[in-house]
Amino acid sequence: MAVITDKQGDTTQAKAYRRLSRQAKAAFAGTRYELRQFGQFLERAKLSDPLAVIKGSNDNSGDTGYLLFEDKEGKQALISAETLGDMLNRQKVELIVLSACQSAAVSGEDAMGCVAARLTHVGIPAVLAMTHSVLVTSVRQLFGKFYQHLVRGEGIGEALDNARRDLYLNKERGKRQRGDKQITLKLHDWFLPALYQAGKDTGLLTGRVGKEKQSQEIPSVHSQTNLPQLQEAGFVGRSRELWDIERWFVQGTRRLTISGFGGQGKTYLAAEVGQWLYRTGMFDNVCFVDYVPFQGIDAVGLAISTLGAVLDRSLVDVAAATAALQTTRTLLILDNLESLQPQALKELLTVTKQWSEVGETRVLLTSRTPDFAHPDYPNEGSRKHISMHLQKLGQEDALTYFQSLMKLPPVPLFDPPERDVLLRLFQLVDFHPLSIGLIAKQLKTRRVAELGERLEALVTETPNNPLLSSLNLSLERLDEEARQLLPRLGVFQSGGFENYLVAITEFSDSQWQKLRLLLENTGLIRPEIVSGANVPYIKFHPTLASVLWSRLSLEAQAEIHACHRLRYYQLSQYLYFEDIKNPYEVRAIAQKELPNLLCAVYSALDADEEWAVDFVESVKNFLNVFGLNRDYTALIQRLEQVQGEVSSRTWYLTRNNVGEQLHNSGRYQEAAQVFSQILEALGEEPSYERCQTLNWLGRCLAAQGRTAQAVTLYRHGLAVAAQLEQSNSVKRHIGILQADLGNVFVEMGNYDEARKAYENSLILIKEIGADPRRESVLQGQLGNLALRQHKLQEAVQRYSEVLITFQQLNEPASVAGAWHQLGIVYEKAKQWDEAEYAYREAAWIMESQGDVVSIAMTWHQLAIVNQLAGKPKEAEGWYRKAIKGKKAVADRLSLARSLNNLADLLKNHTHRLQEARQLAEEALAINQTLDPSTAEIWATYSILAEIANMQGDTTQAQEYRRLSRQAKAAFAGTQYELRQYRHLIARLVTAVDDAEVRQELEAEMEELMKFGLLNLVDAIRRVLDGERDEDVLCEYLDGREAPIIDAILRGIADPNTLDNL
Repeated sequence: MAVITDKQGDTTQAKAYRRLSRQAKAAFAGTRYELRQFGQFLERAKLSDPLAVIKGSNDNSGDTGYLLFEDKEGKQALISAETLGDMLNRQKVELIVLSACQSAAVSGEDAMGCVAARLTHVGIPAVLAMTHSVLVTSVRQLFGKFYQHLVRGEGIGEALDNARRDLYLNKERGKRQRGDKQITLKLHDWFLPALYQAGKDTGLLTGRVGKEKQSQEIPSVHSQTNLPQLQEAGFVGRSRELWDIERWFVQGTRRLTISGFGGQGKTYLAAEVGQWLYRTGMFDNVCFVDYVPFQGIDAVGLAISTLGAVLDRSLVDVAAATAALQTTRTLLILDNLESLQPQALKELLTVTKQWSEVGETRVLLTSRTPDFAHPDYPNEGSRKHISMHLQKLGQEDALTYFQSLMKLPPVPLFDPPERDVLLRLFQLVDFHPLSIGLIAKQLKTRRVAELGERLEALVTETPNNPLLSSLNLSLERLDEEARQLLPRLGVFQSGGFENYLVAITEFSDSQWQKLRLLLENTGLIRPEIVSGANVPYIKFHPTLASVLWSRLSLEAQAEIHACHRLRYYQLSQYLYFEDIKNPYEVRAIAQKELPNLLCAVYSALDADEEWAVDFVESVKNFLNVFGLNRDYTALIQRLEQVQGEVSSRTWYLTRNNVGEQLHNSGRYQEAAQVFSQILEALGEEPSYERCQTLNWLGRCLAAQGRTAQAVTLYRHGLAVAAQLEQSNSVKRHIGILQADLGNVFVEMGNYDEARKAYENSLILIKEIGADPRRESVLQGQLGNLALRQHKLQEAVQRYSEVLITFQQLNEPASVAGAWHQLGIVYEKAKQWDEAEYAYREAAWIMESQGDVVSIAMTWHQLAIVNQLAGKPKEAEGWYRKAIKGKKAVADRLSLARSLNNLADLLKNHTHRLQEARQLAEEALAINQTLDPSTAEIWATYSILAEIANMQGDTTQAQEYRRLSRQAKAAFAGTQYELRQYRHLIARLVTAVDDAEVRQELEAEMEELMKFGLLNLVDAIRRVLDGERDEDVLCEYLDGREAPIIDAILRGIADPNTLDNL
């Protein structure tokens, strides 16, 4: 805003001021107005900008131009052109744009009294300003073209000429209401902008840096923020709130909460704040955490994982996140906090308070709850936390929002109402954004006079619910028959596919087509095309179903509920079996219909329908693949209440689902007990159920490291399946058993048998027909095998294909698993940054899904990457976090590995040797109860040997080394590892008695030394010199080197053993 003062005491101006005062009084009779003489700002300007008084002369101080800014307290500060010019000159600013009206107006007595001119006078190369009052529309059009031409490299004057030319050629400035007519406003305002320029007209955006450097310096929104996309109409309104939030953050507010009822636009405002403050440079990073889809219990953990992804850092805990925020300017947005349980919310708010007060961090929260009942988040009386209760839109914001909505299709049938008429309509619904959306839809097909009258009457009926009033207004457009039929739609949850809507409500085709047209025109429904569906999905307005349902009698509700649950049970069966062949299309449908499926399955359980348990079986499959763990757990808990005779199908499905849920939550021993009970009840008679139960029991034992027993169970399951009729379902389950058997063989190091099992599974998949998901699972399992065999390129290719497939199938858990495995591959390839990125992606998904079992394994891998990358402190934090998580779920096999690795890390610090030994002994105690191959017990023995040696206990160290060698030699995978050295081993055995061969081997020894295998070369030479004591030879060899010496010694004793390599 430019304020131009006049000389004090000018009688001509005084007369003009009095005349203007009389005119204003007449024009604004009965209305509050304020009229100030510009000269009275001079004294205030002296206080705001004392330097301007020193620089200017006493004679012309009354003609000084000022710009209106704010000081640190948010009060008015009048800054002179000289002060502003000096400051901007120091920053090498070459162009200032003053787009306010008359910002280039010049006093006839002193040209330099103009703000724009004075800026040029103090050294600014170019100033562009307005000579007269100007429409906002014109300003947007002018500067839009001006900036476009500047970007193309044109000079400032040339770019302005081209922008003026556009104003001249395109004179239309929008629609205006004149009486009862609407006209198109046309203006000749191309001459309005004035350019003050010193020197040559050069381009601003050329010749500075090369294209490559430019592209590197442009910040990427997607790499440093994770903000959601806005609605099609864009962000409209809330300009005052946006301004207030920015001012509060600048003035020291650290935490700000936006609260309000549903439909007020809390999330949109928060996202726009993030976008705006990121673009203006206040923050370098904006992290957005949405708690609506959150399925876990650790809300802090999700915030840390998301923050780590945005900052591109490995954040192990609250302390690590705090340290990262200390060095970055970050805005943390926590959205929809009303979705959290009280304890989780309390923990999150406590940690968030800590984060908000480090560095330049600010925290923005949204919630429907206006009061968190937390001492660090008071509703008033604090500058550190400010609570903003989002209420109605302002008048100008509401009008702008309305105009944006009217631009969306369909084209209105009537001209838009006048401003005052619109404002009266909006007042009736308390300027509620969602209600304004309904009104906008209505005004496209309805005259404003009719609509306003009815809306006023409806608001009187429901005075405290403007949204309900606007919804009822829409419903009134329907005829009597439609209003009688319509309430039956209330049974649907958020909408439904058109064929189910018609079937369940029993509308005739003609009735529905008529009703659909009316509902679409009133904005109450919106058809959506879903891939794979032959009919559209009809999405309801958020409040439609609840309003309609309340209009049905209890008898009518019960009748339509029965039809609803039966139809959706039938749909669930179709989706369950079709998911095998066409998962992409089926899951698109299932995800849309999931609210209806959940409503119907609970209704079926409450009604004790005989098919209710089968219904649960189908629905829980989709809850599982979509990662909806809380809904999955709640449904299984409800299923446990169903009573069935032991060994009946109802009993079997109920108990089987309980066992599955225990297994998926990491409670393997409890799950094994459930499946053992099922096996006992089923008896020895071959059946599909017995085959399936053997499979699940095998998985439970394999997860506990009891791989040999798992193999026995899988083979038993295959034997049972062979006795059944070979239907596609049986063949499919045989394929699953073969794949699970392959997984166990991989853990045992029996890679040849694993590949055979996988190949058998693949044969069955192809025999049955299309099963994209199962094929993708098998690809991942073959990737695991390739990883174990150190075929990293093959593993990356397979895991990448798996990742893409499961992203398309919308299976979060499987996507996380693929990221986790890719991390291991990158880790093996020593690509630490890529590995850490993959693990963080996996951890974020697991955190959001509440997958406490898998995420502890990913934390373990993050620890390994940090350890290998030379960051021991970070590694220790991740190991301890993994250990805590694994103890919580009693995952003993995985726990032992983390204990083992932490001991290996700590042994490098002499003052922590005893602590390292205790950790390794704790790991050994667990491993001795598991299958030695799966537990990789040789690694624990090796670490204990090193610790004992460092503590001076050489006898114990020697014994641990011997045990380590024995365990590694017994591991089937060792034989595979030795194959890459078989040529060397065979030649060494020959060289014992052949001096010529020994001489030839010296070159190979030199090569091994280049790779750092000095101890191995030393041991080999001692063997060739006659040493045969394995303990002596292997004393300083690791788990990879010792088997080579062992193989050489066995080959010397019995050359036939070389045939096994």
